[in-house]
Amino acid sequence: MSIKDKVKMLLKEAELYKGQRLLKESKNKYLEAISLIKTNELIPNKESLITAINKKIDFLNNGIVRWEQSASTPEVSPKVQDLIQKLFTSEDIKDNDAVKALKSAITLAKFGQYKRAINEFNNLVSIDHVSVAAAKNSIKCIVENATIEDAVAQYHQWVNKKTLKSDRIMVIRKYLQDIIDKTGSIISIDAPNSSEQKNVAPMYEMDEQDEDIIDITSIGIRFNHGPKKGEHIELDVSFQAGNVLSLIVSSSDKLLIESLKIGVRLDDMDFYSPIAIFKGSGVVESNTRIETGPKRGDYSLDIKIHSI
Repeated sequence: MSIKDKVKMLLKEAELYKGQRLLKESKNKYLEAISLIKTNELIPNKESLITAINKKIDFLNNGIVRWEQSASTPEVSPKVQDLIQKLFTSEDIKDNDAVKALKSAITLAKFGQYKRAINEFNNLVSIDHVSVAAAKNSIKCIVENATIEDAVAQYHQWVNKKTLKSDRIMVIRKYLQDIIDKTGSIISIDAPNSSEQKNVAPMYEMDEQDEDIIDITSIGIRFNHGPKKGEHIELDVSFQAGNVLSLIVSSSDKLLIESLKIGVRLDDMDFYSPIAIFKGSGVVESNTRIETGPKRGDYSLDIKIHSI
């Protein structure tokens, strides 16, 4: 997607938010557009364009009022969710319908619409070439929105209904076990009524044909610019769609947020996966303040992997 197209998309998002009276969200999208315009020298009439956007922001500032903070994630109407999917999900002409549906579900999850995202991920679990990515992201959403016990129950539902192929089952089993271990939970994946194949080794060794996408669980960034220059920061990956990684950055780390503006190239990165650590580079594609749910105030970032 070109810089011009990205700016257009951000302005569309801002107008959509404004139309739904989500004034702070609209303002943030306008600010993202200004930040993107400032970082690119090829955009003509930059100053006049920024001035026009600032006028829109001034209008929004006059209409923004305080509202009580809420720890729960409000569910927006299905119509607005459809608009979110249509406008906020970047599309690649090479993507088939299943991949586009996966990206759309991830977009919903990033906006805190977990219930619908889980349903859409689960609809994709039976489609072979997106099954692992869909199942992993479904589990992430379930853990975020409910409990690990619910994620285990969902795993057993896939097993008992034979939704996943046996080799994929073991990939998801190991992934779920890693989450359990990471949280320090004592929950067991095994269930007495499960039809899971007991003769399959629980530790799965990944062959090159098992997954088209390397599962990146976390990243490390060595900064050679900005206020974090010289530091090494590690961040967990929230969601993954192909070579685009979504991360959450705490609002308290203002210097880190400042260092990860849209368009920033990260040339010295570590990518941590269950099978190895890779060196590579990436580019920050989005930096959005979260306005709803338990992570309200924090920032959602998308980093596109350029090389590993």
